[in-house]
Amino acid sequence: MPGRQDKERVGYLGDGIEDPGPRIAALLARQIGPNGSVVAYNAKFESSVLQGLTDGFPKQQKTFLGIKARLWDLYFPFKKRHYVHPKFYGSASIKTVLPALVPEMTYEDMEIAEGGEASRAYQALMTADLPANQTNTIKQNLIKYCGQDTLPTVKILKHLEGLTQ
Repeated sequence: MPGRQDKERVGYLGDGIEDPGPRIAALLARQIGPNGSVVAYNAKFESSVLQGLTDGFPKQQKTFLGIKARLWDLYFPFKKRHYVHPKFYGSASIKTVLPALVPEMTYEDMEIAEGGEASRAYQALMTADLPANQTNTIKQNLIKYCGQDTLPTVKILKHLEGLTQ
């Protein structure tokens, strides 16, 4: 999949003062081009987020529907058992697949290592009056978790591409 997959990682973490939605919508619309596949692991979540953006930002509806239509789910080869490995232990979860295929990457020893935990930390960051050091720690942990939830998709895809070459 030539194109943007080699582009630098771009992210946005709200500040708790402004609604992050408009900035996130603008960033996604600007960063994700109009062509090619958009790869995600278990794309159902991303699809629901894109639908929310479509509903919330009607001026960019065409952009978000276009991205949603191009989602390609990296989860399916594992879920459908087209690729199995003894270290998957029957699971297709990214947290199981990742260390089996990319042993140097793991969710172990991360302060935030699970989506629900990340949501709660983000909610605290957006709504609580926290000391600066705690705010910075939460931000760094969220950035690390989000990177750990994105980079594995790239690494797993590259692993699968290596099998076909």
